[in-house]
Amino acid sequence: MEAVNITEASSRLGYKSRTVLNRFISNGWLNDFLVVNKLGKKRLKMEGLKEHVESLIQPRSTSIQFRQKPKIDIDTWLRMGEAANAICQEMGWVISSPKTAAEWSLIYEAMEKAREGNQ
Repeated sequence: MEAVNITEASSRLGYKSRTVLNRFISNGWLNDFLVVNKLGKKRLKMEGLKEHVESLIQPRSTSIQFRQKPKIDIDTWLRMGEAANAICQEMGWVISSPKTAAEWSLIYEAMEKAREGNQ
C-alpha cells in the first residue's frame, strides 16, 4: 500500500496546493488514511483516498472530479475508430484509407483541445 506525503497526494488528486487536504486532516476526516512515520511526518495512503475525498466535497464544476479527464482504454479507442470509419462510409466521405485508432485518438485530442480553448 503506497503512502505519500501530503503535497504529493494533493498533486495526484488534482489540487493546486495541500491546503484542502491539511484541512481535512485537521478535521479528522482522513484519519483512516493518515500514517505518521517515526520522524512525525504525515503521509497519506493513496488506496481509496480519491473516492473518500470525493465523498467529502460538494460537487461543483470546479471540483477535482471535473478537472481530470477519464482515461480511455484501448478497447474504447478501437471501438471509436471503427465507429468513426463507419460514419465516414455512411456519409459517403472519401478518405484515402480507413484511419487507425491511433489516428482517430489524435484527432479526438485535437478536437478536445480546441473545445477547451473555446470555453
